Amino acid sequence: MDQSNIIPKTATVTVTYIDTRSGDKVYKLVMHEMPVSDKGRVIFPDDFRENKHILSVFNGACDFLNGAGEREPFAYVSNF
Repeated sequence: MDQSNIIPKTATVTVTYIDTRSGDKVYKLVMHEMPVSDKGRVIFPDDFRENKHILSVFNGACDFLNGAGEREPFAYVSNF
């Protein structure tokens, strides 16, 4: 059986986002055991998405140094 097309049911992802309530600061969050749709997309809970503009979703736990030309590191937040 070819397992290359099997989509996992959960994933650990790193999300970068802007919280619309706090201005233009970019936040980074590693989320574990997130549900994955049949099409392979991570499903975020509505309460997590509220007041956020998601910029990127990476597979696994990533360690960012900076992004988009910024000199300050990302703001790290605890797991949702």
